[in-house]
Amino acid sequence: MAADEINQQLKFIAANQYIFGISHLVTEDMQVNIEMYHKKYIDYPASLTRPYLVMANTGAGFGGSEEGFVSFGIDPLSPVGTGFSQGIEFFGQKKFSDSPVYGTWSINFSQTKFKSLDGIERPSNFDQRWIFNIGGGYVINPKWEVSARFRYATGRPYTPFNADISKTPKNYNTARIKDNHFLDIRIDKRWFLTKTTLITYIDIQNVYNRKAVNVPSYNAYTGEIEDRNSIGILPSVGISAEF
Repeated sequence: MAADEINQQLKFIAANQYIFGISHLVTEDMQVNIEMYHKKYIDYPASLTRPYLVMANTGAGFGGSEEGFVSFGIDPLSPVGTGFSQGIEFFGQKKFSDSPVYGTWSINFSQTKFKSLDGIERPSNFDQRWIFNIGGGYVINPKWEVSARFRYATGRPYTPFNADISKTPKNYNTARIKDNHFLDIRIDKRWFLTKTTLITYIDIQNVYNRKAVNVPSYNAYTGEIEDRNSIGILPSVGISAEF
């Protein structure tokens, strides 16, 4: 960011953050938390040549650009960017105890937006509104244990392509990828030896074979816009030892 002399005059980024939370022990092995937060950013570096761009939205592309805004550091910058992030999270935990069931769960709603030189408030690249996680297990007996985890997240913003495969600043981060959700299941078997415990397991990630949706990209070979999907179902087996 020191490539342009004007950038040496940038201020330090500042943030004011407020957090309020409540924690309640329901039982000796179960706890629930509620936490709310609001964070305001000021003096955020903003590009003078690309008036829609602040530093927070670099590194992840033009909402899908392969260039990734790696040239942001050589732009002349000004500390006029502002932004905020706020949200609420519900979290619960059931510890393993006399009851053979354990697990954690969380629901998070958040919103993150930034203003650059043009004064338009836009969602951040990381503005995922809803995130839900639940995971836990059941100890059948000292030898057998089953566990599972489910994850759900709404899509993050990106900049859609125009009909001619170009992108325009007015559409910056105006579209969102589809929601993603996955289910993982695992089975553990313990083998008790004289001085060692062997643990063998079968782990199946993404049980129902949903391929995660990512930001669309342009394929120069086919001339088409493609959704970048990750791998689907992923089974694995393994063994570990405890001494």
